[in-house]
Amino acid sequence: MNSAAEVLPMGRWRLGLMCLMLSTTAATAVPIVMSQQEILALCRRHTVDERTHAPVRPLMDAEEALELRLDLIDGAKRSLDVQYYYWLDDYVGCVVAEHLIAAANRGVKVRILVDSASKAPKVLQSPVIASHANLDIGHFNPILRTDGFFEGAPVPILGEIDRMQCRMHNKLLIADGKWVVGGGRNLGDPYFCLSRKHNMRDADYLGGGSLGPIAERSFEAYWKSSVVRLLSKPKYDQEAFRAEWAALRGRVVKLAKQRDLLTGTCLSGERQPSQQGRLEEGLRTVSVRFIADPPERMLRADSVPSPVSQGVDHWVRGSQSSIIMHAAYFILQDEELELYRQRIADGVRVRVLTNSMASCDTCAAAEGISGRRASALSVGIELYELNVHAKVADEVGRVGHDVKLGMHTKSMVVDDRRAMIGSFNMDPRSRFINTECALFIEDRATAAEVKEYLEIDFRPENSWRTLLNEAKRTRWIGAEQTRRHDPQVGLSRRLSVWLTRLLPWEGVL
Repeated sequence: MNSAAEVLPMGRWRLGLMCLMLSTTAATAVPIVMSQQEILALCRRHTVDERTHAPVRPLMDAEEALELRLDLIDGAKRSLDVQYYYWLDDYVGCVVAEHLIAAANRGVKVRILVDSASKAPKVLQSPVIASHANLDIGHFNPILRTDGFFEGAPVPILGEIDRMQCRMHNKLLIADGKWVVGGGRNLGDPYFCLSRKHNMRDADYLGGGSLGPIAERSFEAYWKSSVVRLLSKPKYDQEAFRAEWAALRGRVVKLAKQRDLLTGTCLSGERQPSQQGRLEEGLRTVSVRFIADPPERMLRADSVPSPVSQGVDHWVRGSQSSIIMHAAYFILQDEELELYRQRIADGVRVRVLTNSMASCDTCAAAEGISGRRASALSVGIELYELNVHAKVADEVGRVGHDVKLGMHTKSMVVDDRRAMIGSFNMDPRSRFINTECALFIEDRATAAEVKEYLEIDFRPENSWRTLLNEAKRTRWIGAEQTRRHDPQVGLSRRLSVWLTRLLPWEGVL
């Protein structure tokens, strides 16, 4: 199979052409005219890659991760900068939006940046809400302005095919330029174990001190970038603003009742802060490296590994004894497989948990994982796939039993002394197309805390160990049984994944 650098251009072109053939609506591009020299200069200037010592702690528990976000929003005095790839129009998405609106209304300067592919709550697409003097809403990579059936969707046109695929995958919440929450979680019910259908294992971190201003510099680079468009601000109408805010609060109450949430509705002004005044508990001042890709990398004509992916490679290359990793989409390309083969040959033990076909949230990603499974096993990687009915689901679920479990974590521990938590998936899209950010932590105690969380899902009751038999066929080893085919999936799912195998898009997964 070709390397990602070889596969990527052809895959991007074909995928764009297929989408182009399906689109029938009129559209106009948001033009960005710069030379490659100018783009490369901006990439160098806007890459944030800085080392510092800062107080940090992992946020592994989903309930705490949501409560802490709300506490930071409610406690902000000056500013809130919020940057997310995916922001769903569900309970979590709406309750976070409601708290941000309340913060803006009490005088906090709120800036919200979402990817244009996000299914953001309707209130965050409203000019009435955006008209508030303290609230600005931006969209990353607004490729097209479309009408009709495709209104608001990133439908490609000639000249925009490559841009169509580029997504801002970063996830950051920065309060008063001091506190930052980052990691893998998008804003939506599945990422905080509140979905009734499919919840996700995930991980974040809380950081303070000098880490806040560093993250703030990355946000500023995105906010002022030519690939961001701000929502227009009509004349402020207080009555209309309060009406939309009230409607949002009503929607939060309705969604909470539908989920039978024991935690209540969590509306601003009605909840008791769970962590306010206790932010510093559990923090360790440690050596960290914060890396955020530049927003303009999506405009580059070449395909090179992103700064974040280079940071991951640096740690893998320097590993001495062990690597343990959760990678939601583990789709290594040839040059990465060779790097892991070399480290394993030198005695480094590599264990990776990724999604199974049953737990994966998209058929395309499931096909990408299965397509590279044998290659990963052949170089010596100990590969596990999440059991969609893992026993750990009973411990993390908060809306009932029998909810499918998926894995969205992007974390690794190297040599029991280094831990990475971020938005970076081990796939071609994160490596070559998307923008990402990650925190690299050098501290044994923090690494031990992250590793303890990762280890849970490797247990036989929570995942399937994958092996190759003598005939080079995959076998899945569970707690009580062995499977010859992808476990826990029906015929329709297998067929869907098989059909995606016919499409040349591994390079854009």
